[in-house]
Amino acid sequence: MQTLRRLSWLIGLLAGLSGGAEAQRVVFIEVPGGSLGGLLLSGDGQTIYTNIARWRVGEGWWYWRADGSLTRNFNERWTANQSARGVSYDGRVIVGEDYNYYIPHPFRWVEGRGVEYPFGGAPRDVSFDGRVVVGGGPAAFRWVEEVGLELLLPFQHYSSEAASVSWDGRVAVGTYRWDEYDYTARSFWWREGVGWQDLREAFAELWPEWVEEVEVYELSADGRYMVGLVYDQGYRFKLFWLDTGRLGDVDGNGCVDDGDLLEVLFNFGASGMNLRGDLNRDGAVDETDLLEVLLHFGEGC
Repeated sequence: MQTLRRLSWLIGLLAGLSGGAEAQRVVFIEVPGGSLGGLLLSGDGQTIYTNIARWRVGEGWWYWRADGSLTRNFNERWTANQSARGVSYDGRVIVGEDYNYYIPHPFRWVEGRGVEYPFGGAPRDVSFDGRVVVGGGPAAFRWVEEVGLELLLPFQHYSSEAASVSWDGRVAVGTYRWDEYDYTARSFWWREGVGWQDLREAFAELWPEWVEEVEVYELSADGRYMVGLVYDQGYRFKLFWLDTGRLGDVDGNGCVDDGDLLEVLFNFGASGMNLRGDLNRDGAVDETDLLEVLLHFGEGC
């Protein structure tokens, strides 16, 4: 009897511990209107966007409207022939272009607020919270809510585009062309407080001699890692993965100094995702991060 009671208690405990857990599963979803254009997934994995509708776990499909509200009625949807390009972590901010009258109009849609047209270039990516947008077309830009638009490349050129931005909006990567006849793959790396650098020149010591061109595509959430393609003289290519980090360099300016030390101290004890000062990316700013800054203090300065 005692053994049976203990077994019953153990089963109850395990059931309580697993009560809110989700098992592995696959969900097959009917697409409204048959449209899959602009298919996007939010960072938290809970929201899917197409060009006309939103599906969220536990909610199903909603059509998004120009005023920021959602509707189940297909005829009440926003009908601007829009194309979604990027979505915030929680799925409540979208950036893209609408093509009313066949002319692209860059937009940001915020749930509960509606459609905004705050920038001139084509948006390509958005920060964790949706407050920072990067893009390009004629010129690579970063737009920050309540701050405005800034151009990332401070020199005359033919065209440029910021393709990806870190979750905090402080690091961006993209490509540029000097003139209309320039077909060389050129890439830039931009950091808040530092400015822009040509990616091939910034890491010249890392590229083998055969590398002629560098074309960046994506940036990691923390702004440290990049992926793209490199080309040789025969235009043969290889995929590259680049780690830009210097140990202890929290702000990414290439110098481990008192600014990095203060970042760790101000955030010491914090836990969560995308934390300033979480150098080893274990979800906490603690003595390990502090030690890393102290061990490398002064490097690169």
